[in-house]
Amino acid sequence: MTALDQIREILWPSGDADRPWSPDTLDAIAQIVKATELRPTKVVHGKLRCPDCKRNTEFKYYEDIMNYRTVRGIENGVLVIEGFYETDGSDDGENPRLCCQSCFGDFALPKAVEVDFV
Repeated sequence: MTALDQIREILWPSGDADRPWSPDTLDAIAQIVKATELRPTKVVHGKLRCPDCKRNTEFKYYEDIMNYRTVRGIENGVLVIEGFYETDGSDDGENPRLCCQSCFGDFALPKAVEVDFV
């Protein structure tokens, strides 16, 4: 069973897409996603190539960094949250990956290259 099949079975066990999801359900999904290993992006003739759509396209670098906003409180029944956010102070995010801008698939960084932030 693929990770996607596992997710579908957890989210819609009876095929009912209107059923709300519990926090336990969402935690189970997060565990499957974290355990799924991404296929690496390919490097062909010195350029990145998507392993799915096979295009030498633009890629975006993503990483998971914890951002937070200050909660001011409740005013007139509305939760008021600061518009600006801050990060958790960590320089390195978790789960680094490349996203192909043609097919929007996420892939692991190529194994044979170094990463340099400029």
